[in-house]
Amino acid sequence: MILGAAVTGLSGATSFGAASAAGPRRASVDPVPVLRARIGGRWRPREEVLQWEARRIQVAARKLRGEAVGALLGDLDALVLRRATSTADVVRDRRRLAESKLEMGDDAVMRAVSTDLAVSGAVTPLAAAVGRWSISHIELASDRGSAAGFVRWYREMVLRNRPMDGLVACPDHYRLATSPDGGQEVVEVTGGSMLASRFVVAYDDADHVSVPPDPRYPRRIVGSANAGGTVIGSVSHQARDLRRGFELSLNVAFPRTLPFWFVSEHRWHLACEFSNWVEAYARESGV
Repeated sequence: MILGAAVTGLSGATSFGAASAAGPRRASVDPVPVLRARIGGRWRPREEVLQWEARRIQVAARKLRGEAVGALLGDLDALVLRRATSTADVVRDRRRLAESKLEMGDDAVMRAVSTDLAVSGAVTPLAAAVGRWSISHIELASDRGSAAGFVRWYREMVLRNRPMDGLVACPDHYRLATSPDGGQEVVEVTGGSMLASRFVVAYDDADHVSVPPDPRYPRRIVGSANAGGTVIGSVSHQARDLRRGFELSLNVAFPRTLPFWFVSEHRWHLACEFSNWVEAYARESGV
């Protein structure tokens, strides 16, 4: 399958993820955990996160096709208008988008975001030079599985280094690859930045993690984010068991000098990728 066929066909011949006249429709999927994401102090149902994902699929597809203006307008629409979008085909569309990236190959995907990387590669280290951080934070609750089980699955997912595992989790992922030393190279659009950036997450580096551990969450995945030799942030993902299922406290530190919407919009990115990873964990673990 070539890129044009794969991406153009994401949701029918006209446009992908378009809202139907009857309003948003929920994707038809196999039984999955009941998930809720606490974003901005309010618990959001899975449907709201799927709507965010459906809008981002459209933006990412345009970026891959080299439609810079269309991608920018889609970014603005997704960030500001947040129009109701059908989620009927989001399961199919997320996989087709990920498959398109794999079929293009690393070189072609990196060329598609090369301008983004040139700009963000110059700006992000400067923004991080002050060494002060803002935290993008959400909580994600699942009615199935356990904190220990998910943390173990996540660590194994990073180590097994299968490209589809990372790409299918969020439309804004363009590369997630783990090196032999355990560092994870990430190329993604973080939150509301509109530009892809490249960095490496070092999960063995707890010294540069800006989020203090929360004793209520005994299971943790932490690490620093480095770009060009500069620490540009950190991750601190923490987990605890509930009476039924488990809850994640997901935290990413951004340079405080970046616009506030980078931090606020990244909460939806976190909800999208970790919701999809929790569903994959439940499916593969049989919980």
